[in-house]
Amino acid sequence: MAAPQPGAGGRGKKPAVVRVWSEADEMRILEGLAAYAAAHGAPPARSKLHAALEGRGMDKAEFTVTEIYEKVRRLRLKYYDKLRRSTPGDDDGQEVRKYELSKAIWGDLQLAKKGAQGGTRVRRGFEELQGLFPCLAAQLDKITNDEVLVPVLKRAFELIDDEEAGQLDAKVKKQMLMEMNMTMDQTALKKEVLETLIGSMD
Repeated sequence: MAAPQPGAGGRGKKPAVVRVWSEADEMRILEGLAAYAAAHGAPPARSKLHAALEGRGMDKAEFTVTEIYEKVRRLRLKYYDKLRRSTPGDDDGQEVRKYELSKAIWGDLQLAKKGAQGGTRVRRGFEELQGLFPCLAAQLDKITNDEVLVPVLKRAFELIDDEEAGQLDAKVKKQMLMEMNMTMDQTALKKEVLETLIGSMD
């Protein structure tokens, strides 16, 4: 006898959960981000992503802040990779449209890297960069106590190149781990000294 199929016995099947973003949603996301960037002068921060996509009729109607943030991050990295390796003329009409929208959102990375005059610098919100490079972001407030200089450093951080930021973040993380291990070693040494001195009193 064949095994009963799911949903047998009069039970209705539960609607499938959409876990991937459709091609149409990718276009809607880029259109929403481009419209937000045009209106505000910069792409939306992580906390503003839902607002930027409101009313876009997404196929994936429900998504968390983390889900949309990760999707936007992947779209941005895909755009950066395209800038480095190819030209939009090699793609079909839909990909060219995505490229143009991405350029309106994140600018021309090649011009920004070369520091060409008139090029658009790639600027992102501090909150977004904090999620990408947490160790480096945490270090900014520790570099100086100058209340005037701190905002300047944060603005510079918003314009930093991903590759440079990644390298600095890794160095800061390594230093933090070294300091943590050193603190643990000192604590263990203090404990050993204390126990030895107390033991000598017996």
